[in-house]
Amino acid sequence: MAGYFLLNQYVCFLSVSLLLALLTLNSAVGQERGVPSALVSVLRQREQDCLRLETEWDWTRDVPGDPAAVRRLEQDIQRALQSHPPAERAKVEPDIRRMYSALAYGYRERTRWVLRGLGDKYAFWGDLPVIGNPEVRAPYRAIIYPNGVLVDGRIVQPFAQWVLHEPVLLIVMAGMNPLELLQDVQVSPIGDNQRSVIVQGRMKEVDAPYSNYASDKPLRITIDLSKGGAVTSIRFTRPEGRVGEVVVREWKRYRGLWLPGNLVLRGGAWGSSQELDLVNVRDSSLKHPEWFRERAPVTDTRLVPPGEEGVAYRLSEQLPSLQELEAMRTRATRGKGAVRSSWWRIIPPLLLITIGVLWYWRLRRAEGRKA
Repeated sequence: MAGYFLLNQYVCFLSVSLLLALLTLNSAVGQERGVPSALVSVLRQREQDCLRLETEWDWTRDVPGDPAAVRRLEQDIQRALQSHPPAERAKVEPDIRRMYSALAYGYRERTRWVLRGLGDKYAFWGDLPVIGNPEVRAPYRAIIYPNGVLVDGRIVQPFAQWVLHEPVLLIVMAGMNPLELLQDVQVSPIGDNQRSVIVQGRMKEVDAPYSNYASDKPLRITIDLSKGGAVTSIRFTRPEGRVGEVVVREWKRYRGLWLPGNLVLRGGAWGSSQELDLVNVRDSSLKHPEWFRERAPVTDTRLVPPGEEGVAYRLSEQLPSLQELEAMRTRATRGKGAVRSSWWRIIPPLLLITIGVLWYWRLRRAEGRKA
């Protein structure tokens, strides 16, 4: 048994040493977008392995209180009540007070999420507790693409509006290849044992006008080569300058694949923190959930502010890129203008003809009466 353990450690050391040697060699002769080809291969393979898994996660999010919201609490409650008809206000007031009090003083959310790999994207679902009334839960259903999230089979949103709000969590939880989400990538080895590398790069504009992270500050991603390219931590900067981090604190293995057993995010949206515990892992069926509809009509809101009309189209295998979406929106806008302008070209002649016919009919009636 001891001999097997030593042999296993020796093989692991050799594989890491070989990979590091390849990384060094590739830095001179084999690169993709400035990244050593060996690292690209490792991260792609890990992503493909994770896309064939289904995992379950116990999730906790703590959102701190907001002193400004505490000061205006009663004002916010009354404003919310005024939006309801007078006859309904007494009925809805307790729920409104609970929700606004939780938003002002802070709250905790807990639930279980399922993340199913579908071979080229992920299905993500669970029941989200209502803020201020955690006994009441609302279903959340999403398909996660590399460049956006389809919610409830109808609305395509940027990651900034995803229920967990953080693309960096997907890199760690789902084994997403970080190189596909970054631009201006730089790679460097770290540590005395040379078993880890640092990947730095700016997040691509997956959130369009929204932004989770500062556009001028790179993400700093630590990758453990001895764990098959698993991400161990990600350091990020918010647009307002706050620094946050995702850290894996425990690990689990499934069929030789290293998976995060416990991870924590600090410095999240609204100053929140999130913790995820891996409670189940199994091979994915690779089937879409029953609530997913192929070729469904969807509205894509990735390029518009909240409340504005998005771009309508039928869903395909992948979401359009932001450039393709912008072109679709431009064509739709021009199409509406063309329809409007063509009608304005047609309507005046029709009105003139109608007026002429009526005038002629009135003259004929007048002549008939005289006769």
